[in-house]
Amino acid sequence: TNELRISVAHGLPPDVIQRVRVRPGEGIAGWVLAHNRARLLKREERAADSLSSADRLASAISAPLRVERRTIGVLNVSGSRDSDFTRADVRVLMAFAGQAASAIENARLSESLQLKMHQLSALHRVGQALTSTLNLSRVLREVLRRATSILGARCGSIMLLSNDRQELRIASAVGLDRKVVRETRLEVGQGIAGVVAQSGVSIVLDKGTVDVRSASGRAREHADAAMCVPLRFHGRTIGVINISGPESGGNFGEEHLDFLTTLADQAAIAIENARLYRRLEERVNLANRELIHANHLLEQEKAKIQAIVDGMADGVLVTNRQGRITFINPTAEAMLSIPAAQAVGKGLKHWPAGNTLMALLEEAQQSDGMTIVKEVVVPDEERRVLSANISPQRDARGRLQGFIAVLTDITALKEISDTKTELVSFVSHELRTPITSIQGFAQTMRDAAPGELERDLQNEFLDIILTESGRLLSMIGEMLDVSRMEAGRGLHLSLAPCSLPALLERAVTAQKAYTSRHELILEVEDGIPEITADADKVYQVVINLLSNAIKYSPDGGTVTTAALPRGDRVRVSVTDQGLGIPPEMIGKLFQRYYRVETKAHTSIKGTGLGLFFVKGVVEAHGGTVWVESQSGKGSRFVFELPVVGPAERGT
Repeated sequence: TNELRISVAHGLPPDVIQRVRVRPGEGIAGWVLAHNRARLLKREERAADSLSSADRLASAISAPLRVERRTIGVLNVSGSRDSDFTRADVRVLMAFAGQAASAIENARLSESLQLKMHQLSALHRVGQALTSTLNLSRVLREVLRRATSILGARCGSIMLLSNDRQELRIASAVGLDRKVVRETRLEVGQGIAGVVAQSGVSIVLDKGTVDVRSASGRAREHADAAMCVPLRFHGRTIGVINISGPESGGNFGEEHLDFLTTLADQAAIAIENARLYRRLEERVNLANRELIHANHLLEQEKAKIQAIVDGMADGVLVTNRQGRITFINPTAEAMLSIPAAQAVGKGLKHWPAGNTLMALLEEAQQSDGMTIVKEVVVPDEERRVLSANISPQRDARGRLQGFIAVLTDITALKEISDTKTELVSFVSHELRTPITSIQGFAQTMRDAAPGELERDLQNEFLDIILTESGRLLSMIGEMLDVSRMEAGRGLHLSLAPCSLPALLERAVTAQKAYTSRHELILEVEDGIPEITADADKVYQVVINLLSNAIKYSPDGGTVTTAALPRGDRVRVSVTDQGLGIPPEMIGKLFQRYYRVETKAHTSIKGTGLGLFFVKGVVEAHGGTVWVESQSGKGSRFVFELPVVGPAERGT
């Protein structure tokens, strides 16, 4: 700056050392600085000099300190008040000044070199420290700690620009009051820091400098030396770093500014990296939260779908393209007798019906995306029949990924279909038998010549025709009643008082005509009251039970029909000594089309509707029906009817 300041002194008061500033041309030292020549002042000339008020009556010599034709300072010597310096003294001082200038320059160079090495080492350590963390708060603290330590400063702060770049806030500080840190806000252009943030140019203030760029806008004397350096990243100012209060009590030099500028450049990169990392971390955390939320929703949806699939009445089976099972729901497990714990990952061919399913997968693969629907028979103890709806699954490029099979158990439907087929055949046969009898006897009577048939024979033929006609009407009526029950329309009952013993006797007598190997017994207790019922339908119930007892006692035996009063009800039972019924099948006996599936039973023809009709008629009268049986020991079918009919009961 071309301004002389006292670096070292002997015999001068401290306040003079701190206060004196000499510009070129001012006083003896300023003259020497301006002319680069030594100067001698007599005592009478000294009064105008400004170096010392105490020694203005003494003689003085000033000699320039020159190194390689460059003046680096001035050496001042004051004599006694009694005599003046001589020209010889000037020559001696000039010689000493030359040596002193060389020594000072060497010391300066050594000190500068040591400072540079110290600063470079410090910058290297700072760089290592800054690259060891991406936490913004740690980066800011580390920058300030290193800066204040290396520069020997008491205070420091880093101020960062807000997102809108209109305001500076203290992000980290050393040696400042917490309230100041918390409350300080500077607009860009306001105060020293605001000016530096706006201009991007560093500002250095010496101790005691009066500056109008304070935050208040008024001139203020700075008690401590200070530096404010911009933090710049890719040509853009992101904040400032402030350092003040050197512990030496002096001022900051160019070497200090250079170091802080270099440190600020490193710090700006570290700060932006930390900011970028924080933004990235925030985005990653946000993405993770969204992913966790999405996974939670997916888990919920998966659980819902899993619950739906697990609760489906249909079986669901998923395989890869090689036919290895990747998923199977509980229904499919039961249908195919495949335990999921053992099945997943294994091929279909290892399980019942596996070969059939593999063939269907191959057919589905060749179906050009169409769904294949086929029946699959599972060869287990119960022999299940499944409808397999198989669809190939392909990716966006049309490459086969696997198969989805939806399995529906159609065993019952298949059995009903087969039973209906048998029913049509059986009914056709049953209807043909009485029709054939009626047609045969009627044809015989028609073809006989007058008087050829005796009267008794004609009556016998007519009785047979009437019996078979009644049987035919009963069968047709029963079929119509079953049809109504299947449709849920209920039975039409023609209720009237009737004698149950007479009805039972007529039924037993009628069935005796159809067997010669069975003994049909009727046991009716006394006191059975007259009941209100549809006599024709109750009669058909008894006929059905007797017919079954005879059919399912192929080896003959006794068939006992019994009746007894039970309070406001009457109980009727039909007991045989036939095949009996396995206990696990008793619960299904009264279902429509159900027939006991044992080897002994399947050889006996039937419709599977007789007991269904029995149950419907008895319950339509407000009664109950059940069976007691043991396999191989015969059966006892029992029904109870109320004495008072449904209409009389108000139901």
